[in-house]
Amino acid sequence: MITKISLSTGARWGEAEGLTVQRVRNNQVSFTYTKSGKSRSVPITQELYDEIHEHAKLRNIRTSKTIFS
Repeated sequence: MITKISLSTGARWGEAEGLTVQRVRNNQVSFTYTKSGKSRSVPITQELYDEIHEHAKLRNIRTSKTIFS
């Protein structure tokens, strides 16, 4: 899943690994802790959006916890 997010968004591994549910909304992923220090939002497909939220739901992840921890 981290690989898929990275390939779909251009995110570095650590950026994708640190995602929280609240940063994945409206078919966009928001990266706030980036290497450059600049925040950015990247559009994602509905399919990836659904996969991320399903993954979080199956792991019982709350909004402020990272999805992949």
